[in-house]
Amino acid sequence: MKRSNSEVKSVVLDINKYHTFLRLMSMFKDICKDIDIHDGIIRQKTSDGACLIEIDLTYLISDISVPLSFVAKKLDLLKVFLGQEVTIESTDKLIKISDRHSSFEFKKPSSNYIEKANRYVPADEIQHIINIADEDLILVTLITKTISDRIKTTAKVFEHNSIDISFRNDMGIISMSKDSKDQHVDLVKDIPLEHNVSGDTVLSSTPFMIDHDGDIIFKMYGVNEKQALSQFKMIVDDINMTIYHRSSLNVEQTSGDDDE
Repeated sequence: MKRSNSEVKSVVLDINKYHTFLRLMSMFKDICKDIDIHDGIIRQKTSDGACLIEIDLTYLISDISVPLSFVAKKLDLLKVFLGQEVTIESTDKLIKISDRHSSFEFKKPSSNYIEKANRYVPADEIQHIINIADEDLILVTLITKTISDRIKTTAKVFEHNSIDISFRNDMGIISMSKDSKDQHVDLVKDIPLEHNVSGDTVLSSTPFMIDHDGDIIFKMYGVNEKQALSQFKMIVDDINMTIYHRSSLNVEQTSGDDDE
C-alpha cells in the first residue's frame, strides 16, 4: 500500500484480488443495504439484524476504509473493472476506483448515512455481543458445500428464510418445512451433540445462502437457558469469514430436572 499524503490511502489490486473483492461485495447485495468497511475490516449486522458478519479484508485492501452505501446499485459499476488491475483510493471525503482506462468516484458516506444495522461494530463492542464459552457448546459439525447448496435451494423453493434444528438426547437434525406445512425436508440427520439435550431452535438461512467455498464449520452454543448463539466459519477465495446468529432456544425439561 502507498500513501500520497496523510489524508489519502491507496492500494493496487491485481486481477485476482479485485475479483475476490468484488465477489465478497456481491454477496452483501441481498442482505445488507450498505457495507461499512473500516480499516480493512467488515464487522456489521445484516439489514434484518439477524446475523453479524465479520471479514478481515486487509490481505486485499490493507487498512483502507471503504464504506459503500446502496451497494446493490454500485455493483454494476464496480463490475466494469473486472479483468483489470484496479486502484482503490480513499480520502476523508471520496472513494475512487480506477484502472488504466476509467475511474469511478463517489462521495464517502458518513457513519450517520450508513444504515444503522450495517454500521461497523468496533472490536471492543463485539465482546458484549459474542459471549461464548467452550462449556456452553451444544454442537459442532461440518456442513459440506453439497448440503449448504441443498439448504440454499430448499430455502428458495420454499420461499422460506428459516431453518429448524431439533435436539433429541444426543443427536440433532437440521430440517426445513414450507409455511403451508405440506412439504418438509430433512437436510442433515444424526448430528452428534456435545451433551444430552432435547429441544429445538429456529435459525436464519442467511449463513447458508451466502456464496462460499468448501465446508462450513457450524458451532452452536447455549448462552443461557433460552438463547443459542450459532457461529458459522467459511472461506471465500482464501478469505476467512465468520457469521454469528442468535436464536431462541426451547429446551424440554426432563423428569430428572423436575425432581427435587
